[in-house]
Amino acid sequence: MSEANDHETLSQLSPEVERARLPRYYTSSDIPHVLAHVRFMDEFCSAVDERADASEGKYDEILRLYIQMASGVLAPYALELARSLISLEDTCQPSSTSGDVATD
Repeated sequence: MSEANDHETLSQLSPEVERARLPRYYTSSDIPHVLAHVRFMDEFCSAVDERADASEGKYDEILRLYIQMASGVLAPYALELARSLISLEDTCQPSSTSGDVATD
């Protein structure tokens, strides 16, 4: 990958939205940062789960605190994330010419 492409690609854990083209389905320029928080949270929880001494329960309180704090940080973006997911789903599904009408 060239250096120019490196600058255009979003880093998943440290996005630079001002230097990258965002996908059309992102409904806000905050979405890459929110996703970076979620990815980090997932990596952190996986790292704790993989520890040999994790079964002893001493990390449970740390995980509870971390999840509580992350929830507070991510909660304001729940609607924007949902809208982005809907937009992404709409772009991935083929358009229906007959419409999706349920029949009994």
